[in-house]
Amino acid sequence: MVFVKVSKLKLKPVFCLSLGLSLVGLMLFFIGRAYVSYEYPLKAIDSKQNVFVYVPKGYLFFKRYPVLVALHGKRENPKAACEAWKSVSDYYGFILLCPGGSDFEEGYVRAPIDDRKRIRYWLDYVHKYYKTKPNQTLLAGFSRGGNIALELGLSQPQSFPQVLCLFGFFNASLIEASFKTTSSQKLCLMTGKGDPSYQSMMNAFDFLKKKKISARIYVYETLKHSYPDPLVEEMRDVLRFLQGF
Repeated sequence: MVFVKVSKLKLKPVFCLSLGLSLVGLMLFFIGRAYVSYEYPLKAIDSKQNVFVYVPKGYLFFKRYPVLVALHGKRENPKAACEAWKSVSDYYGFILLCPGGSDFEEGYVRAPIDDRKRIRYWLDYVHKYYKTKPNQTLLAGFSRGGNIALELGLSQPQSFPQVLCLFGFFNASLIEASFKTTSSQKLCLMTGKGDPSYQSMMNAFDFLKKKKISARIYVYETLKHSYPDPLVEEMRDVLRFLQGF
């Protein structure tokens, strides 16, 4: 019988350190490439294809992100909201949640289905299944979606600490009836001179001031009932005010 003696491989500490650093560097390289370039597709998270989630370009599953809840206007759908806000999601690093309204003509309704409860349900879903920053949630609504954003934000400030209403309408009686707020909540309003929403948004701003809520209003000279363009650039100052970006 022949025995073969095998000597143990001895690695110098310097070599081990170099190897470890190389592996870490390689891992960071590939993560960096994904962060810069990889884009995830829009994902429907309900059976009716009426609620969509989009994660920002270069999304990393282990990192926490703020959530942007985007509400559309009348005779629109959640995909339209996703298209409008996708660039903002990519640029500023938001998980984008776009829940659709129950009625195409009216958008979001309060009865017989209360879309406000549905929106909150899907926000809780995103918080549960994604890594998020709940204290930085931004609720943004355009036109009819802006009405609902004000109602939800001013009745559930803990869930919606930042609210942006674009060319929406202020329903004073509904909001007053369920009004709640916190000292940290902030709201932004957008409208245009001559737009149907102008006076309503001015009334909303006066209401917020009386309630001592931190708020800002943007009044455009020529823009009427549409998103500011480019939205990414317009959101820079808004986010600086709302979230300190």
